[in-house]
Amino acid sequence: MNGYRIRRATRRDRVAIRRLVWKVQINPFRLHWRNFLVAVSEDGRLVGCGQLKPHGRRTTELASIAVEEDFRRLGVARTVISELSEAGPRPLYLVCLPMLTGFYTRFGFEVVDSEPLPRHFARVRRFSKIIRVLHRSRAPVVMRTPSDVALPTSRSINVDQPPGRYRTDGGSENARAARSASARAISTTR
Repeated sequence: MNGYRIRRATRRDRVAIRRLVWKVQINPFRLHWRNFLVAVSEDGRLVGCGQLKPHGRRTTELASIAVEEDFRRLGVARTVISELSEAGPRPLYLVCLPMLTGFYTRFGFEVVDSEPLPRHFARVRRFSKIIRVLHRSRAPVVMRTPSDVALPTSRSINVDQPPGRYRTDGGSENARAARSASARAISTTR
């Protein structure tokens, strides 16, 4: 049985988070364990992760969504995304490959083609256009949640760990949202 539990990351998880992110070949930069929720198997192995990555005081990215291959298609990513999205500020941004946009639209995200974006995501979009012209390949896509729409949430939430101490960016709304997301824990058995 492939059971797992979602919890906030601890300092001990930081190496396993980095290994998983490198293994699935996604952006390995700014992996601050305090921003992460992790999925842990019944035997204690880290099998999935995701973070709310702050970009300044007003912008937050849903990022570093990664799941071990033997735990894919069991709802691990969906549960991590739901928990992080529930606690994240609006709008919430993400960067993904075009083939994943259908997956993220289930969580209320929409592709942002021409509207103004915060600085980081405007740079990503410009870079993506260059990649598309040069390689006609899998250029990243920027997605965003509408600021006034509540996102779908997970089905069962058990808060079994009190909030810990977190490094913040001045107590901003994004930092509070990241702390709130990190404080939630879910027990799921499949």
